Amino acid sequence: MWNVLIADDEPVERRGLETLLRRRNLPVQIFQASNGEEALEIVRSQKIDLLISDVKMPKLNGLELTERIRQTDENMIILIQSAYDDFEYMRRAIRMRVDDYILKPVVIAEFDSMIDSALRTLAQRKGALSAAARENGAVEEVYRLVAAHYGENIGLEWLAERVGLSPNYLSSLFKSESGQGVTQYLSAYRMEKAKQLLLQTNLRIADIGKSVGYPNTSYFCQQFKRFFGVTANSMRENGE
Repeated sequence: MWNVLIADDEPVERRGLETLLRRRNLPVQIFQASNGEEALEIVRSQKIDLLISDVKMPKLNGLELTERIRQTDENMIILIQSAYDDFEYMRRAIRMRVDDYILKPVVIAEFDSMIDSALRTLAQRKGALSAAARENGAVEEVYRLVAAHYGENIGLEWLAERVGLSPNYLSSLFKSESGQGVTQYLSAYRMEKAKQLLLQTNLRIADIGKSVGYPNTSYFCQQFKRFFGVTANSMRENGE
């Protein structure tokens, strides 16, 4: 759901634009303002994604409103509406980073196209932000998941599914941040836990293997020796 603000001092114009938006059942929540100051108050109290503003309004005109908004919000999509095909207005609008310019009277097909473009841009930005958030938290989430589930039948694909990334991408991302692959890290974590249990408890080696995710005792012993350079029995006997 996107929050859309229509700012125009003419009630008929506001209702007309709202009708154009609602007739297509777009995923939008619509706010209205009758002047620039009222619009600015709404922007400060609501997360507005798309602003459709008339150029000429009392208190703050559309370009002044845009200038104020751009001081704190670079991402809001702003469409300026005017009855004047005036180059100076357009030049100022471009300088203030207005996204598009709507001429009155509104041509419905052109308006629909502008709105579709704006909503696509918003969706793309949201997707990029979500992906970045997933990436930024993915490595920490792998650490957490391994610590919580190392004794279970987990691996790269299981971890990738839970952090919302592909196995190949997660593996590359994890290695770039930690210096080792996901599978390598998981194996090392399990082996350190196995060593801890071996030296601090009287559990059988087979049970230690199972508790750290190796149900096959022979395979566990092979991996243990490969990792530490000594057998599990030898480490227990020597106490180190």
